[in-house]
Amino acid sequence: MLQYGIHSPGVEAPKGRGRVRVRVRGGVLRLLGALLWVLLVGAGVSPAKKIEISAKQLEVLGNEYKSVYRENAHVRSQEMELQCDELFVFYTHQRTVLRIEAHGHVEANDRQNRAKGEQAFFNNETGWLEVVGNPEAQFAGGSVRGSKVLLNTRTKEAVVENPTTLLSEAHAAQNRAKENEVEIVAEQLKFEHNNKVATWERQVHLRRGPMLIRAPSLRAFYDEKGQLQKAVATGGVEVQDELRWAKSQTAHLDNRRGIIVLTGEPEVKEKASHLRGSRISFVSGKHTLTVENAKTVFEVSNP
Repeated sequence: MLQYGIHSPGVEAPKGRGRVRVRVRGGVLRLLGALLWVLLVGAGVSPAKKIEISAKQLEVLGNEYKSVYRENAHVRSQEMELQCDELFVFYTHQRTVLRIEAHGHVEANDRQNRAKGEQAFFNNETGWLEVVGNPEAQFAGGSVRGSKVLLNTRTKEAVVENPTTLLSEAHAAQNRAKENEVEIVAEQLKFEHNNKVATWERQVHLRRGPMLIRAPSLRAFYDEKGQLQKAVATGGVEVQDELRWAKSQTAHLDNRRGIIVLTGEPEVKEKASHLRGSRISFVSGKHTLTVENAKTVFEVSNP
């Protein structure tokens, strides 16, 4: 739990716990948790971790256990950095921070992932930071838009509700072909930064150029540079491009080479042919495919 127990020169402690307003002109008020220094002088609280807050104006509402920072509020700690127009800090009678609310032009990062939106809510007990209001996030080699972005400032885990995911411009430039760009839409995205793994759940649609993959679940694996290496779709998969339609229980995408491998009762339909086997692989947009333990049915029209 974060606590404040700090020294901030130039601020005098009030006599009671009523409403205190601190205004600063001619520069930004830099505080190392100054709001609770105002309340804690002589209390002897040892901070578990330090938070530094900057703002042009501070209002301390002691009776409400709340403080308000206005105009260019900026929060820094070992776990995260956040800036916004207006910041509310809520704490207990023991001066332990419970939660933080940020409003207006919010930008936040947990040293690994970044997010921005109109509002953010930080739960100090769990370490989760929730960003809403047209939120966007950046992680690994992708950028994401959704209805809600959640960052765990301690585990570096990220969750996005209703995400639309795009590869970064750098990755698209490296591919040097628009048909290799990847867009992924789903109901939820979870990103594990430490493992470089992203998981999309429920009604997943992955589009890579003319190819569309539909599945209940998809896991993507990134390299150290944040570039997508491979993706695995599971739970009953459909794959479609301008040449064929296919389905299977599992589909493996090699993003570097553009190869799709279908396993789990895979089958492919191409014009008048219907193929089945134990394993089917092909490159989207190419006429060649490979089928192991193949069985082919041709549709023959009557003369």
